[in-house]
Amino acid sequence: MDSLEFNLHQLILTDLAKSVSSAPTTIGANHFQNDSEAKSIDTVVDVLSSRVETRVSASPANKVESPDEVDETRVFMSASRVHCNIAFGELAYNVPAAHAAKSVSVLVDILRDIPFIDFESSLAWEEWALPDQLVFSTVSALLRLTAAHLEHRSKVMEAIVQFSLTIVKQLESERPADVITRVGPSFHGLYRAVISTPFP
Repeated sequence: MDSLEFNLHQLILTDLAKSVSSAPTTIGANHFQNDSEAKSIDTVVDVLSSRVETRVSASPANKVESPDEVDETRVFMSASRVHCNIAFGELAYNVPAAHAAKSVSVLVDILRDIPFIDFESSLAWEEWALPDQLVFSTVSALLRLTAAHLEHRSKVMEAIVQFSLTIVKQLESERPADVITRVGPSFHGLYRAVISTPFP
């Protein structure tokens, strides 16, 4: 029953992302028919981005890290939260240009945190494991956004390279059970995103 509930949740979020992508706008410019359409798109983007959860939003506000310091604290994330982050990835590359910078920042935060997320222990996935789906959605969105907004290219490429290095290190050092259920699927999601997303 829980897996049906999560699938319904994901379908709703995916449809919401598709609604934004079918609105009369392009990634590079705003072409709304009226002000209310623009506001409704802004509302959808704000609502979904506010529901995205990263380790930064889950950690105490007074905790400060140096740029070179990598926080390896593990954080549990429920399947419904993961689905929300997946939906944000599906939404992000369809957002108006005004939201591109914010979307890139949120996606980079998600990607940075994925190696340190403890996902729900479940094998009730339809096609791909949750870590695979989350990495695929996040990296695909980052590559598509960067193709349209070249000013974010270096930040995105640095985040993807850092993610790759972390995952390869975990493939060598994590427990076999974690490699099978979390690290391996994350690496596979990265592979799927890179080979299937056009990136000049």
